[in-house]
Order: sequence, then structure tokens, then C-alpha cells
Amino acid sequence: MSYLTETPVFLDGNKYNQQIGSIIQTPFEIGIPRTIQALKEFDFYNLNKTNQ
Repeated sequence: MSYLTETPVFLDGNKYNQQIGSIIQTPFEIGIPRTIQALKEFDFYNLNKTNQ
């Protein structure tokens, strides 16, 4: 996979918008704090346990 580091790849979403339509984008200033908060509230210790 060294080819991935030789030539930059830029993704701008034009193909997606043409095929599917525009999507709602959350600004980083809002999305990152929300993600961190959700991860803090998530119970990772019970992730692999089955419901009893």
C-alpha cells in the first residue's frame, strides 16, 4: 500500500453529491465535543457481555 503515500488523494464529495445528493455536514467545532461526550457516556465494559 505504499502507493497511498506517493500520490496525494483528495476527496471532495462531488461524485457522491451527483449520485446521491448533498448530506448534512456537522462542523468540527460541534461534532468533536459531541463525540467525546458520547464516548465518555458509553459503557465499554459491558460491550462484549450478553444480556442476562
